[in-house]
Amino acid sequence: MAGIPACFDMRQLVTFGVSSRGASHETLTCSMSLPFSRQGLHVRHLGSKRSLSSCRSLAPLRSDRLRPAMPRQGRLLCQAAKQSQNPFRQAREMDGVQKALAGLPGAVFYGAALLFITIAGALGYTAGSRAPAKYQTLGKGAAAAFAGGAATVVTSTGREKRSQAASVALYNDLMQRDDPGSISTEEVKAIGSRYGVVFSQTQVGDLQQIYSEFLMALIPTDETPLTGDEPQQLRQFKDALGLDNTAAAEVHMNLARRFLRERAEAGSRSQDSEQRKALGKLVYVSYLVFGAQQAAFLMPLRRVFNIQPASIDVMRRDNAKQLFDNYIKAHGGELQADQGFLQGLKEYQDRVQLSDEVAEEVMREAARTKLERCLGTALQNVKTRTKKSDYAPAVKALREALDYNNQLERLSQQPNMPKGLARTNVYGGKYKEGDKDLRELFRVFVEESLRSEGRFTEQLEQDVTALQQMLGLGQKEAASLRDELSSKIYRRLLREEVTSGRLDAATSKAAVLQQLCDRLKFNPEAAGALHRSLYRQKMDDILKNHNKITESDAKELDRQRILLCITKAEINTIQRETCGRLFQTAVEDAINAGIDRFSFDDRDRVKTAQKELRIPDSLAKEILDTVARKAFTGFVTRSRSQRDRLEAAKELKKLVFFSNIVVAPLLEDVQGAAAKADAAKKEAAKKEIAELMAKAQADMDKDDKKEDATAAKDKAEDLQKQVDATEKQEAEQKQEAEQKPKDEVEQGKGGEAEGEGQAEGEQPATLKKAQTAAAARKDGEEVGSSGVTMKSQKEINLRNDLQLRDRQDIYRNFLLYCMSGDTVALPMGSTVVVERDESEFARLSQLGEILGLTQLDVATVHKDLAETAFRNQAQQILQTGTLTKENTEYLSGMRDKMGLSKEQAEKIIKGVQNQRLIGGLEAAKNTGSLSLQKVLDMKESGVEIDSFISEEMRLNLYTKEVQAVLSDGTGNFDEERLLQQLPKDLHLPETKVHRAVEEQAKDRKRTTLVQAVSYLRQRKMDDTVKALNNMVACNKALPSDEAVQWREQEELQDLYSVYVGREKDAAKQAVVQKLFSLSDKDAQSLKEVVEAGDFKLEAEDDDTNFF
Repeated sequence: MAGIPACFDMRQLVTFGVSSRGASHETLTCSMSLPFSRQGLHVRHLGSKRSLSSCRSLAPLRSDRLRPAMPRQGRLLCQAAKQSQNPFRQAREMDGVQKALAGLPGAVFYGAALLFITIAGALGYTAGSRAPAKYQTLGKGAAAAFAGGAATVVTSTGREKRSQAASVALYNDLMQRDDPGSISTEEVKAIGSRYGVVFSQTQVGDLQQIYSEFLMALIPTDETPLTGDEPQQLRQFKDALGLDNTAAAEVHMNLARRFLRERAEAGSRSQDSEQRKALGKLVYVSYLVFGAQQAAFLMPLRRVFNIQPASIDVMRRDNAKQLFDNYIKAHGGELQADQGFLQGLKEYQDRVQLSDEVAEEVMREAARTKLERCLGTALQNVKTRTKKSDYAPAVKALREALDYNNQLERLSQQPNMPKGLARTNVYGGKYKEGDKDLRELFRVFVEESLRSEGRFTEQLEQDVTALQQMLGLGQKEAASLRDELSSKIYRRLLREEVTSGRLDAATSKAAVLQQLCDRLKFNPEAAGALHRSLYRQKMDDILKNHNKITESDAKELDRQRILLCITKAEINTIQRETCGRLFQTAVEDAINAGIDRFSFDDRDRVKTAQKELRIPDSLAKEILDTVARKAFTGFVTRSRSQRDRLEAAKELKKLVFFSNIVVAPLLEDVQGAAAKADAAKKEAAKKEIAELMAKAQADMDKDDKKEDATAAKDKAEDLQKQVDATEKQEAEQKQEAEQKPKDEVEQGKGGEAEGEGQAEGEQPATLKKAQTAAAARKDGEEVGSSGVTMKSQKEINLRNDLQLRDRQDIYRNFLLYCMSGDTVALPMGSTVVVERDESEFARLSQLGEILGLTQLDVATVHKDLAETAFRNQAQQILQTGTLTKENTEYLSGMRDKMGLSKEQAEKIIKGVQNQRLIGGLEAAKNTGSLSLQKVLDMKESGVEIDSFISEEMRLNLYTKEVQAVLSDGTGNFDEERLLQQLPKDLHLPETKVHRAVEEQAKDRKRTTLVQAVSYLRQRKMDDTVKALNNMVACNKALPSDEAVQWREQEELQDLYSVYVGREKDAAKQAVVQKLFSLSDKDAQSLKEVVEAGDFKLEAEDDDTNFF
């Protein structure tokens, strides 16, 4: 084994030419000693007698170049001419005996051998006759046999030499051939027949040696891939030699053992990789030569070399994939959309035994190569900078890629095509997802196609969809690009329609615009958005130049609105975003002036801005509402941040004044413009009606103008009907507006009552005071001595900006401020609280309107505050003791002052009392002194005991009551009270009540009998009777016909006698009789004895205790 590395490192180009194969391999010039299982033969160093150490000096014996194979489908072309040599490189020489025997015909050889044996036997027989007479016969036979045997051995040796000569002849014949694989079976048999040898029977070892050299020459041991012809060549060569699969598999196994050994001895990672790949090639070729099933049996790789089946599958897959890929590369490296090529590819796939999944992957890569080449051409054209962009080559390249995909899809429907043949895309190649180059190609294709065709045809729609899939663009991404391009083309076509005047002249503008959308497959909604953007752009240009809209501007905008079919609602939205922004600036300037600096000039600027910008009244009011509410929120925020209640109230007062002085006039101006416009419209309509009626009256007497007079009269009547309908609608709206506050007031009163029986019209005093102050200022109030009237407004409020609870809290704080009054310092250090005047309550009412509180919400705040104050007074009075006459009169006066009804006051007082009871209940629970009677008293007082006492505690109280009744010695058990009334009062479930009674009665019935007998034995007659009464009560609680069991019957009779002697209730006596199971006769007898005085069982006197 020492010579292996030296031999392994020496590699020369040792290949053999195949006339119909364009394959070449690099292999070893020498091979290791590979012992075979048969006849101990070895693979020699190509017939050379030099030692292994002299391998480096070996020179190639042949320098013929490999003849390139003719290109033909299913075979690979040689990429470079390489030095190639026949693996059977050196001729083998025969020795003298072999040469002599090789020249003899077979008949002559075997005849001579027979003659030689005969002569040897005769000579031996003659030599044996010289033996002594006594042993002469034996000597003759032994000498003849020995001589014949020796001649036979010589003959056998000659035959072996002759067979070896046949092997040498076969080897030399292979060496002389340009293609050793071209030898046929007949030629091998002819060589063997010349020497009288059948190689497959006698020379299996020599055939294995020859096959081994041929196999090593075919399997590359470096990075050189297989050509795909190896299995066929091996099968032909093996069959020509007559070597069976079993013997050939031994050669494959020995070569696999060599690769594994050299891999283990590899000195570098590259050498290890080479041997691993060589082993994979050998395994793959072996499975093709023998077939998968027979190869798995003849080559037990897992058992011998521990190569797992999964590893074998990987080797086969990788080599088959490499061959399949090389086949495609040999035909240009791209998957050709040609039926003949694809059918040949399918045949080659079956030949190399490649699975459909892996073949599909390779074909997809090859098809992607084709697409990438087309896209590269297109990108080169797109990125080329020229004065005038010409994207025709790019579009042509993209259409070539699309046609290629279409051809693949059509060919996939043909028979005998590879599986998985379909359209492909560039995703997974050199182009990444979301590549901007792909987006640019898509944009160029769509734009140029639309530019050339002028519309989105059905074919273009299909091409765009196919291109999107081919480039791997997402649905949203492609739709965005497409909409962008469609918008661009649509804008250009729209400009042509407008500038040419065709759109103005069209009867239906919408039909023209719809036709443009249909031509470009453009979404009408996107077109509408484009129209709005164009209108907005026009509006911005006008405002940028003039800061207002003139009459001519308005006409141009109206023309554009008609041409672009923009709705009134959309115009209002655009106006809100453009003109409204400027108007909002004017409103903000007026609002920011504040209470002190706000003047008529600010109002005039707002009205002028509204007029110049042509802001509708509804939009002006909306903008004013937004700005004013923002200012209102600022006042509220500052009020909440104040720690002092007085300072917080001052901020709220500022809020009210701000609303009355600043917001209300602006709101009046906005609404006033609308009112004046309506009035002018009405006046114009009435004037027109009067003129029409006068004209009709004048023309009525003229015969030739009666028809005109009738038409004028009808028109005047129609106008009058419209005016009447408008006035009627306004009257209804005004009546509804006046009725709404009244309804809210009634609703508030109903909410206050809540079923308490409150008297009609009875309200808290603070609410009455606020309503009175608000009514007195209904028409406004003068601001100081300026003569300017200040009115409140309630249309702009904070209803939707603050939660109801927050708004009520703000109102409540200001109400407390109004109720508390001002503290005035007097001489001598004294102070007095002065009640707020009526104006503060008027501000309170106006604050409620600004906060957006309804009459019900306001009434709720006043009511809660009044009830809270009254409850505090009641708690202070009832805290000291009971409710006396003086306390009652004081609370009655307080009730009148607070404006509460009698029912409300009584409910509050009752609630305070209940609170005291609940407090006592909690104390009793904590101290353990809670009794059933206290709980029932609270129940009578209206306290919901189940809210304060758990069910378990209530059940314990009930159980204690039952225990007391069953042990009081009276024998009474009130079923109605204990089983019905008490559970109802205590809110106990019926099942738990019956269970508790049953447990108590059942346990006590037995124990009371034992107690009664015990007392009887102690001569305690009263206790005995009480115990028996308890047993009677237990029987009433849990009725039972079963008698008690006691061993001493006489004691039961004594108990009965004692009971009837002291308890005269016949019903109870009957119960005891039944429990003791006494017959009527026995019971009557015992009664007679007791009545006769003959029953003597009294307590014995204790003579020791007489003091």
